[in-house]
Amino acid sequence: NLGAIWNQAQADAQRIGEQGADRHLDVDVALYFASRDGSRLLAEPRRVRLSNNEDYILPLLRELVRGPVQASEAAGVLPEGMEPLQSAPTITTSGDGLKLITLPLTPGFDVEMRKRGMSLRQMCGALTLTLLRFVPEVDGVVIRIGGERLERISDQSGEMLFENGVMTQQHFGYMLGETAHIYLGTEAGKLRRVGRVLDPYSAT
Repeated sequence: NLGAIWNQAQADAQRIGEQGADRHLDVDVALYFASRDGSRLLAEPRRVRLSNNEDYILPLLRELVRGPVQASEAAGVLPEGMEPLQSAPTITTSGDGLKLITLPLTPGFDVEMRKRGMSLRQMCGALTLTLLRFVPEVDGVVIRIGGERLERISDQSGEMLFENGVMTQQHFGYMLGETAHIYLGTEAGKLRRVGRVLDPYSAT
């Protein structure tokens, strides 16, 4: 029931805003991380604590920096030990009426990712899906690296263009995957359980 879900989200936001400075709200969030094979994004449920002196964005980014804690087939999407943000994220409304989250990343962030063998495509997808599927009434994400708006990604998977730099869920939906567990034989004549990341249909 989408109406009930929406009303609950609004009530939670109002309640946390009315509480004192030391109050908080614990919510369940779907965080998205990179699959280790570099092809897909995997969702991991996590309980996140929101305090009334923060917006939704920073707590979610902190959890993404922590990396996955449950799925062995998932990997982090933000370089470990590197501060991703140059300044605080903002939520603004564009001239055509879109409500957008802007993430100002530090200069050279994309270069550092490539040095560490991390995928810019997976990072953008993980940030976009995590934020847009939780923060209410937001239409898109804009990523700026050193002040320059990221409008295209070009890698071995091809080229992806973002009109006016706006990333949406539709851009990255095809990257969603699920883990299928299969059993393989061992030299000792036993079976071992392993995970394989596939598209959701094939995983089922």
